[in-house]
Formats: sequence, C-alpha cells, structure tokens
Amino acid sequence: MYNTFAIRFEAKKAKANKAGLSSICIVVTINKQQTIIQTKQKVKPEDFKKLYNSRIANPVKTFCDNERGKIQNIYSTLLTMPDIAVTAQLVKECYVNGIKETLSNEPTAKNITLQGLFNKFMDFKSTEKILPSTFKKFKIAYETFLELTNHKKTDPASAIKHIDMLVFEAKCMNEKHYVETTTKKKMKYVRSVFNFGQSAGYLTINPFSMMVIGRGEKEEPTQYLTYEEIQKVKDADIRSDRLQKTRDIFLFQCFTGLNISDISVLKPEDIQHKDGYYYIEKARYKQGKFNKKYKYTTILFEDAAEIYKAYQGHIPYISTQKLNTYLGEIMEIAGIDKHITSKCGRTSFACYVYNTLHMDVSIISKMMGHSTIKQTQEYLEIFSQTVFEAVKEKTEPQDLTLIDTIKQLYPELAGTKI
Repeated sequence: MYNTFAIRFEAKKAKANKAGLSSICIVVTINKQQTIIQTKQKVKPEDFKKLYNSRIANPVKTFCDNERGKIQNIYSTLLTMPDIAVTAQLVKECYVNGIKETLSNEPTAKNITLQGLFNKFMDFKSTEKILPSTFKKFKIAYETFLELTNHKKTDPASAIKHIDMLVFEAKCMNEKHYVETTTKKKMKYVRSVFNFGQSAGYLTINPFSMMVIGRGEKEEPTQYLTYEEIQKVKDADIRSDRLQKTRDIFLFQCFTGLNISDISVLKPEDIQHKDGYYYIEKARYKQGKFNKKYKYTTILFEDAAEIYKAYQGHIPYISTQKLNTYLGEIMEIAGIDKHITSKCGRTSFACYVYNTLHMDVSIISKMMGHSTIKQTQEYLEIFSQTVFEAVKEKTEPQDLTLIDTIKQLYPELAGTKI
C-alpha cells in the first residue's frame, strides 16, 4: 500500500503564555491522518517563521531539524516491521514513549479485532468536528452490522469478506424493514470504518473498497391524513393504553405540527396566551439540545388544547420507532389504508392549515420551526381543488367553446371528458 508522509512545524500565537512564548508543535500527517506533538521548546510565535526559514543556524532551526530527523527515523523503522499499522498516532506514541515500549501493546493487521478497529476509527473521527448524533449513527450502523452478519466484536477485522456487506444489505431491508435509502446510508457508515482501516494500515485488504453504494431509490412522498381521516383516528375505538397514548401523541402532532423531539421536552409553563389564543413559542429541540437558530410558534387549536390539558402539559414520550409501529395498528383499527409514520402528523398539519385554512406558506414555516420556506413546501400537498380556487380568484370562468373546438379538431376525443 502506498503511504503519504509529511512533517511540519508551527508555533501558534493563540497558544502563547504570559511571557509571549508558545510551544513549537510538530504536525505529523500519514495517509491524510494528522496528529500534533507539543514540544517543550518555546519561541515567540511572531519570530518563529523567520528563525525556522533562516539559512543561518539558530536554536529554533537546529531543534526543528533534529526533531524532524528523529521522526523520520521512527517512521522508516516502523515501515520495516511486518504487520504494523503505521499511523500518525503511532509515530507520536513512539516519539514520546519509545518504539519498543509503544509496540508492546499496539494491534497489528493480523490481530486487530472488529471492536479494536472501530475504536481506532472513532478516535480518528474525534479529531474532526463531528456532531454527537453522527457518532451515534456510526455506532448504530456498526452494531447492526455485527448483529445481522453474526460476527462478534472479538472477531478479527481481517475475517470480514465482501459477502458480509451483501448479507448486511439484504437483511437490513428484509429483516429490519429499512427503506433502501436508509440501508445505503448504513452500508456507507460501515464501509467508512474499513476504508479507515486500510488507509491507516490496520487492514491489508479492504473487502468493500470496490463496492459501489448508491443513494438508493427515492422514497415515496410522505403520506398525510385529511381532516376527515384525522377525525376517524380520533373517534376510533381504541382500548389499549399503549395505543391510546400513541394516538394522543400523533393527534397532537396533527393539530400543532410539532416534531416528536419537540413534544418530548414540552413543559406546562411553555404555554402562553395572547389575543384570545393559547400558543407555544420555543426553540427547536435538535440532536439532544435546544437550537435557538430554529424557533417555532404554534397555536394550540381546540383539539390540541384538549390533549395538552389531559396530560397537564406532560405529553408522554414514545420512541419514533415504536410510535411508527403502533401507528400501523391504529390505522388498521380506524380503517385507514395508508402507511402512516410520525412525520405524517407534521405533513397532515401543514396540508390542513394550507389547503383548508389557507394560511400563507411563510406563516406555516414559522409555526413548524423551519429555517426556510423550501423546507415547508416539501411537507405540503396542494389539493387540486386549491388550484381551481386560486384560479377562480384571479380569472373569469371559461366558456365551453374552447373544449367544443378541440373535440371538432380531434374526433378521437369525442365522448371524452376534458
């Protein structure tokens, strides 16, 4: 495998102490992986470049040349050792602790386990600016891969073959019932771990390097419920406490347009009153924290207010996965032949206030906490009736002479409704 290797030195002004001195740092990059070694040598950051690039010998230049030589020797030595994964982090550890001491516990390409490879990958990812939710996605994909391919965490990473990814793909769709786009995303998360393993030298062969993983076919547009269907759900004879709670959560979505995560953090004191209306104005709850960049202001219509009062402002929480499963049972009881998920609640709300209450898209966007109107438009399903109503407001009704003329010109359309 071809390796890339680079060394550079820096002294950052932001890291300077009270005396104006900063440590000289060594930046080691191997196969696009980077690590920083902080040395004890101090220098004024504003003088560093001049001293480092000087043709005249000085303490800073001499120090950098010596340390560069040490790191190059470590790197060259590691390359001669069989089954050693030469990484930037390993070079740093050898520089600090010595080669012999470091290699006594370092995993090799022959003995690194799946868990060991995943841990190394996550350590590498921790150096990048990645949200906690993304870390969680990698972990879930990795654990799902182990579950569906019947591999253990202690299995050697080198035991994974190309067929394992094919099995993973098939079982994701047939056993987990993931849609194709979700399956492809999980496959890409798993492949990232093995791509890292090969580039870092932990794997001599990447079983997925030649695999092309597309985006998958686009999912069908999200279903929505009409106002009449929402009333069917509301009036359905549901006796199970589990399904009753699920129905209340879903109906609250339909009547407010709120996301499940936003509903889960509602408190009694969040409700406000103005001009005869009860409303909630709050920052969106995204990825485990409140994001003030996204705010929503939603009116509590009568149906939503009833649910809110029934639970005294503490609406129960059910995970999205369970909620979607339970909604299938509820739709069957209500006699609605649609594949409904939690997202359909927000979609139903958007469609109702747009097509029935005729609210402006910008207002709906504010109520749902969207950052742009384009996001809201993805939720809207404009009924054909709305199109006719909009046309009637702007134009005069058309007479039938145009249709008669068309049928005369095209006899094959005779008897056809145009």
